[in-house]
Amino acid sequence: MRTIAYKITAMAVLLLCGMAALARQTATVVMKDGSKFTGDIVAQRPGKDITVEATRAVLAISEAEIRSRKEKRTKYEDLAREWKRWALEEDRLQGDAYGRYLVMSDVTTAERTYHGVVKVSAGRYLQVEPATYVLKWGDVSEITRTAPKAGEAFGVDDEVVTLTGDVYRGTIVSQKLGRTLAVKTGSSTVELPVGNILETRKVARSSSNTLMAQAGFTNTLVLENGDSKTGLITVQHYGTNAAGQYVMLAGKGGGTEKVMAADVVEYRTAYADRRGGDYAPGKVYVNEFAISRAKTVSEGGVTAYVDKKVYPFPEGIVTTFKAVGAKFQGPWRLIALEGVEVGGISTQGYTDKTKASNSIPPSTTDLTGGVSSISFTYLSPGFYALVNDESPETYVIKIVK
Repeated sequence: MRTIAYKITAMAVLLLCGMAALARQTATVVMKDGSKFTGDIVAQRPGKDITVEATRAVLAISEAEIRSRKEKRTKYEDLAREWKRWALEEDRLQGDAYGRYLVMSDVTTAERTYHGVVKVSAGRYLQVEPATYVLKWGDVSEITRTAPKAGEAFGVDDEVVTLTGDVYRGTIVSQKLGRTLAVKTGSSTVELPVGNILETRKVARSSSNTLMAQAGFTNTLVLENGDSKTGLITVQHYGTNAAGQYVMLAGKGGGTEKVMAADVVEYRTAYADRRGGDYAPGKVYVNEFAISRAKTVSEGGVTAYVDKKVYPFPEGIVTTFKAVGAKFQGPWRLIALEGVEVGGISTQGYTDKTKASNSIPPSTTDLTGGVSSISFTYLSPGFYALVNDESPETYVIKIVK
């Protein structure tokens, strides 16, 4: 029984320490109570716990578990970036033209307090701000991760070798702890009993570069004697006894070292490109959503906007445009658009006259952390164009009730 139990705990390392960071394959830890934590698995202590740096968590909390719950109305303008996006996407803002808010809660159970979560259904609360969770090993049901997109030639593939010598190459997309392992290959998804697996390997997807260069992550093994070793786990061998259970750790210098699984007390993973909420250079964002330049047609002193897609936002919120750099430190303003006709097309736009009369100056401008922003407070329903007389760029939005 000891050998089987150890094989199961070692098997969990296979998924937790082997996610290709360059393609950012997201992992989700599913708990037995239905909770789900999506993000990066950064540490595990086999048989004890798993640490997840999550960007999204669905928390299963029954009414019987709650010791206290405090609700609060958080103004849209005070929400974190992640919550602003979620509230708009899910249409969860409440309020009216004079201000909108999201109902959030601080929920306390016997084990911890969850700050700033939103109740999404009976017994389910959501957290979309980054947070770190330490999860008990025995409470984990399954770990899943997304497969790379078709055609991604750069990255890391998994190879799973069975006791009968079959080799499956692709991406490990599911691991039901102690039960099965699912590998998505180029043609199908194969589910294997964990007892039938001899070893797993990490292999470079592209032959034009090294495995280390394509991985984008490193593993650190914390040993029982207090020492640690850092590199990349390339092989995990499960054997039939303790002498056959080991990992192969590749160093940056090119050498490979065999480390017995029995000597490892903790596995850690560090990613070269931490997942975050950074703004991409060259892009413009409105209310935290990337927006494309508007298309216009000008004729006879009339400028018409001919985009088929217009970004709608509710009235009662401060509308903010952002961009990396000092872009929005210039003379930007909004123009309230009106119905116009150009070339037989009826659409929204402005004339030379309304460009001045319908002009709306920003309520605030800012430049913080290398990101410039320009804001407009509580716009009335209608179409608006963001313009700058010194730039050909223009962007159009729609405000709705």
